[in-house]
This record gives sequence, structure tokens and C-alpha cells, in this order.
Amino acid sequence: MWLHALVAPSPRARFATLASADGKFAISVPLSPLLERALLVYRLGDAPLPPSKGGPVRVLLTGDVPCSGEQLDACATVKGLGLVRLTAEREPDVGHKPH
Repeated sequence: MWLHALVAPSPRARFATLASADGKFAISVPLSPLLERALLVYRLGDAPLPPSKGGPVRVLLTGDVPCSGEQLDACATVKGLGLVRLTAEREPDVGHKPH
């Protein structure tokens, strides 16, 4: 499912923080390119996405996304997604070390 199909951000929202459900990882990325390229994956075939594949919900980015890119970072493919928070300012990352 495309992330943009689920989100109706306020005009002030410029960033999205994507956090794992266990709280060990979070990354804040610009909202506009994220909405253009992010898919929320929650199924593998006819079954729920297993934790070994990043489930129950995982963010995948379409196309070629470099590590430490200017707009999006490949680390934004968060596994075990627990939170998407839209903000006006970039929030601090948790457990993410830029390459």
C-alpha cells in the first residue's frame, strides 16, 4: 500500500519520522520524497509479513535509494514499523549512523 494513500498531512508537515515498534530505531526524512516513493508492506503472498522479513509492517522505498542520500536514505526502509510521525522540523534519529 502506498504511504501517500494513507496520509493527509497538514501544510506545516515537512518531515516524517519513521520508528520501529521496539523503539531502537528511528529516522527523520523529508516528507515529499517519502510520499512519492514509500510503500507499506504488511503481507507476503497470502500471509502476514513475518518478523524475519521486517513485519508485521515494513517501509520499502521504490527505485534506487542511496545510503545517506540528500533527500532519502536507504535506512528509511524501516523494519517492524511502529510509528509514522509528521512534523514541521526534522527530529533526531535513533540508532541510525549515517554512512
